[in-house]
Amino acid sequence: MRKRKKAKLILVTVLVLSLIASEGLLAAPMMKKTGQVSGSPAINRQRTGQPALQRLNPDRPKPEFREGEIIFRVDGKPADEAAILKKYKLKTLRRDRRLGYILAEAPAGTDMSRLVKDLAKEKSVQYVQPNYIYKPLGKPNDPQYSRQWAMTRINAEQGWSVAKPKSNVIIAILDTGVDINHPDLKAKLVSGTNTVNPLKSTRDGDGHGTHVAGIAGAVVNNGMGVAGVAGIPQVKIMPVKVFDDWGGSDITISDGIIWAADHGARVMNMSFGSFYESKVLNDAINYAYDKGVVMVAAAGNWASQEISYPAALTKVIAVSAVDKNDNLADFSSYGPQIDVSAPGDEIYSTVWNPYKGSTYTEMSGTSMASPMVAGLAALLLAQD
Repeated sequence: MRKRKKAKLILVTVLVLSLIASEGLLAAPMMKKTGQVSGSPAINRQRTGQPALQRLNPDRPKPEFREGEIIFRVDGKPADEAAILKKYKLKTLRRDRRLGYILAEAPAGTDMSRLVKDLAKEKSVQYVQPNYIYKPLGKPNDPQYSRQWAMTRINAEQGWSVAKPKSNVIIAILDTGVDINHPDLKAKLVSGTNTVNPLKSTRDGDGHGTHVAGIAGAVVNNGMGVAGVAGIPQVKIMPVKVFDDWGGSDITISDGIIWAADHGARVMNMSFGSFYESKVLNDAINYAYDKGVVMVAAAGNWASQEISYPAALTKVIAVSAVDKNDNLADFSSYGPQIDVSAPGDEIYSTVWNPYKGSTYTEMSGTSMASPMVAGLAALLLAQD
């Protein structure tokens, strides 16, 4: 069964890439991405025995991480784990049995860079890293041009007319949440989760997640608002809130990936990123991939060949953005690690606004391009 799922996943990925390429939207030659791309201060002795090197870009921002939090995995006995915690006076915040890591809190005033280096020298430590923070990759602007030019450009209407769905498909939107009362989305929503605070709802407190969800799957032919790429009734949206006001962390995002994979998501959209590779995030991506989930991510708004994680990982489809003239958007990341491009400039979609409530607006970013591809993947899977 697992081999069959993987074969289907590969087929869907190939179809997505070939369909987009046929429209002339392929931004770069497809080259195999590495599963572990050098570029992170995270230390992974399992593969190389040496710390990964940072990509040589002096202009890249410093990594952001949860202050005082460290993630590590011990390759040994429980006694080794206890010894590490005691030696470095670490307080266990969480022990994850699925991925095998420990999230710990260091004493106040600890030099985190030094702590990472010291832990890496311990023979029983398999890897160690800070708890990195990720940011959404979209930015709002005022609507001034044609509203949904992207739907025409990707021939969405033709796709809806030939679609003959045989099964339901769930797209998990890992983001800031979704406006659960939006008239263009509420009929498409299934139960989700909030990994930042499981006691709270998946309501969007920012607007980014609602915008992304609308691009992927806003209701088609309901006489209002906008239409999503996978706006047909058989494609549902699963809101997975992995961000709070400070961003999403390795823990909230990896929890969201695993939860979505375990609760029926067949496609996963990740419109966020970080410059720095995370072993915890890699493990969560591998978990979802083994369950047959198609994962799509924004490449980054760095206007360079710097590709964000998780888009830089080989099991994730990396999406850059083009403008109305099919040119690479001036903000978009680019280069050989890009798999496909899709419209991402001045994209009109659903949004939640703290003053207006459920409404619509334009945003630009690779955050907007990624759900175009995720929606297409869901349409293809629905034909099964």
